[in-house]
Amino acid sequence: MTKDFKDHLTEEDGSKSQSSTEMELTDFGSISSSGHPDTFVATPLPAEEDADGSMSPFQGSIQARIAQEVERKRKEGVFPPSFERRLRDSFERLVPQGGGTSREDFRSLFRSTDRAAFMDIDVPIASNRPGVSKLKKIIRSLTAWYLNYLLQQITNFSANLMQLLAAMDLRIKTLENRISPQGAEVGRSIAIPISEKASVYVSGVLSNLPGRSIVTGCCSSNVLSELFTAGADVYGIDTDETLLDQLQQRGLDVRLASTLEELENVRPATLNCVVLQGDYELESISKIRRIIDSAASAVGVGGKIVLITHRPELKLEDRQSKIAIDLAPGHLMHRETWEELLGMVTPKLSLEVNEGNNAFSERIIIANKLSN
Repeated sequence: MTKDFKDHLTEEDGSKSQSSTEMELTDFGSISSSGHPDTFVATPLPAEEDADGSMSPFQGSIQARIAQEVERKRKEGVFPPSFERRLRDSFERLVPQGGGTSREDFRSLFRSTDRAAFMDIDVPIASNRPGVSKLKKIIRSLTAWYLNYLLQQITNFSANLMQLLAAMDLRIKTLENRISPQGAEVGRSIAIPISEKASVYVSGVLSNLPGRSIVTGCCSSNVLSELFTAGADVYGIDTDETLLDQLQQRGLDVRLASTLEELENVRPATLNCVVLQGDYELESISKIRRIIDSAASAVGVGGKIVLITHRPELKLEDRQSKIAIDLAPGHLMHRETWEELLGMVTPKLSLEVNEGNNAFSERIIIANKLSN
């Protein structure tokens, strides 16, 4: 895509050198069809900032054109979510050894640090200049007692530090073994399907809502497609690249990302609605609170946070769901617990709860942001 877009810039204004350099130094971004910025915001270049720190007109135009090109490519299906997944996997394989977060990366970095902890004061004295080698030898002999004294203290500190790291690694490994690993096929958080009636209800409430909206866990319901059909400015995220590819082929704006990852990257007050659904409700309490905090920050005053949740007494009969729910970090919660969590959010929220009753089995909680 980079090569095609550079050629595109060259054909339009002939400024290939300047535009290409600008593009290589600027992060990619994307904007909605109505011009509202979302999560992919290019980082301003210090050289292009005005005196007051604002973006220069030239840089702003380049950023907008890059964003429009990315958006166009997405709509054409050039970058399906499965391609983004393969790109991320390729990047992880190219990360220098010890630079990642896996256990093998830690072991590699630990071994490397352990080897680097050894220090030698027997410095080389060889030299091509006459007499310099002898002078170095004299200096080394005169300072050896001093350096040995310092080296003994540094070595003791390094040895104790490496033992401390080894003990911490053992404690962390013990804790990791008690919980299900991220991304494991067994015990991972699942997206409990949302009923068609609940999807229709939520999309009906939000269909006329102005501004940019996001639907998390978009593969677990038809909310995204219903809002898109109604003409809403909306995009969806999920971690199932296979289903995301299918949604993109239908013309929907979808991204490959986790709920927390996406919401933490959204600029504050740039969204008008966040729909939370899918596996978020089976995460740990601390992670759910971070998700709610990020959602509250992402929506502006007057915006909405819609939570689609399930009752704790929900029973799923298929084997995969039973195993996943039993081993998930969290569990389904009661209405009062969700209200308590929402009440902990910094912005003031007013809550509307629809239990569904006989219409649908899900619980719909709509939180309106009243102030920052």
